[in-house]
Amino acid sequence: MIRSLLIVIIFTQFNQSAMAHKCILTGNSVAEITVYNACKNDLAFGDAGHDSAALPISPETSDYIKNLEVENEALKAKLLVLRGRLLDLVRILD
Repeated sequence: MIRSLLIVIIFTQFNQSAMAHKCILTGNSVAEITVYNACKNDLAFGDAGHDSAALPISPETSDYIKNLEVENEALKAKLLVLRGRLLDLVRILD
């Protein structure tokens, strides 16, 4: 029981996409825990049957995703500049 609980905790911590899936522990029996763990395991290894490539994406959605990716890169660059300035400030204060 403890081993199963630790496995569930580990999968939950390292696979945040698992939070969106409906793996719900419905009871405390061995069979229900096994089904729950199998569901989490499928999510961890990408075998859950949720292939995003099979979903159609509209051109508007594709453009929106591209814009978000560009914005993400710009924000990463800003963070690097801010990090550099903060490190410079720490060096000055030391």
